[in-house]
Parts: sequence; structure tokens; C-alpha cells
Amino acid sequence: MTPAPVRAAMHTDQGRIRSRNEDACLVDADLGLFAVADGMGGHPAGDVAARVAIEHLPRLVGRALDGIDRGADAGGVGAAVEEAVLALNEVVIAEASADPGRTGMGTTLVLALISGRTAHVAHAGDSRAYLLREDRLRRLTEDHSLAAALVDGGVLDAEQAARHPFAQSLTQAIGMPGTRPEIHRVQLAAGDRLLLCSDGLTKMLPEERIAALLAAGQDTGPTSRALVDAANDAGGHDNVSVVLIDVLPEGAAEAGGHPG
Repeated sequence: MTPAPVRAAMHTDQGRIRSRNEDACLVDADLGLFAVADGMGGHPAGDVAARVAIEHLPRLVGRALDGIDRGADAGGVGAAVEEAVLALNEVVIAEASADPGRTGMGTTLVLALISGRTAHVAHAGDSRAYLLREDRLRRLTEDHSLAAALVDGGVLDAEQAARHPFAQSLTQAIGMPGTRPEIHRVQLAAGDRLLLCSDGLTKMLPEERIAALLAAGQDTGPTSRALVDAANDAGGHDNVSVVLIDVLPEGAAEAGGHPG
């Protein structure tokens, strides 16, 4: 089954503080595959890890989907996404071990594979996915971070966890041995907006502000730029990247991805 007709855009920026951009984005409308990767800050070759992840992801997803009926076997599609991300983890680990300058490199990953009206969302790390439906924003992913684990375990509240010295430490990431992605299946409807983003957006903007920008009615390109610009205007403390996907009515002309 082909993806639902969608219109997608991506926009990425190094922000106001960082000296380079360690994020990478993917829009593959033909495969129905969209992703954001955020190289792990403070680790060697974070930008390389993000780029390697995005470059290899379409091939690995395509290989895992070979022989699967995307329209009839939703469980098989989800399993294929998991297989592809696990294979991607091994690719990044192998790339790191082949070069001493890349030892320990890793990246977050959030992706959406759209088959018909179903989105299979997978993530590892603290890059996020959101769904805007009828102007209401719903977060689809939970961060794989120490701060999130402390909150989930009832050890700290959200405000305390945000101040923890290791709050940004990731518990899962691509390039980290033992990482297993979380997979979520989301039924889509015409008019939905699906947002994938690095934490450079969510650290700078509250979800209420993100929802307002998404609901403003602009096309995907201007909206993706507006989100990034707002994060920079709020301080731009990190690289910031977004991929924005609009689900169109059946029969609408598909529009592929373009830079925002």
C-alpha cells in the first residue's frame, strides 16, 4: 500500500549558540519515511552519527519491508520498522568502532513510516513526535533520558528532574549497545499534522507555543521555518530541526518534501 497523500517539509538550523549543526533530517515521500536525528552533544562525531543514520535508514527500512503487504499487515510493518532501527544501531556502532575518532558516537532518532492511513512512529532518545488534530496537540513519544526515568519512577518531579546535573543524559540512542526503539501505531485522518523534532525545539518552546504555531494554518514549509525561528528567538541554545507532515484528503495530489 502506498502512503496516504501527504505534504511534507523539513527545516534545520544550528541555533544561536552551537558552532555546528549535528542534526540531520529525512523526507522520503515515495517510501513514506520521515525522520529527525540529533547527534549526541558532548560526544565525538555526533554530526557523523546523525548523518550516517539518515543516510542508511531508507535502505534498511526498504529491505525490512521487502515482501510485506503494507496495507494488510500492520503488525508486520511495525516489526519491519523495529528490525530496520536495530540494524541501523549496529551500522552506527560498526562505523564508530572502525575509527578511533568516532568512538562512542551516537544519535537520537525519531521516525514515521506512513502506510495508507497508518503511521508507525519509532524513536530512541529525546527527539519527539507530536500529532496535531483539530488544533489539539498530542505527544506521541516519551523521552529516553535520565530525567524522564526519574520522573516516571516517582523519584523527582518534572521541575526537579530538569535541574538534575545529568538530566540530559540519554538512556537509549542509536549507537548505544542494547538500544531497542519504541514503536507506536497511529491512525491518521485528513487534516492531521505530524511533527518530528529534535530537542532543540522542545527545550526552547513550551508545547502550547508549538501547538499555536502548528495551528496557525500556514503550509508545511512556512510552518517548519516558523517553528525553528521561534526556537532561535527564544535563545536557540541547541541545534533545532523539524520535519512537518500534513495528511491530505484522499485523491489530493501528493506533494513531496522540500527544505523549509
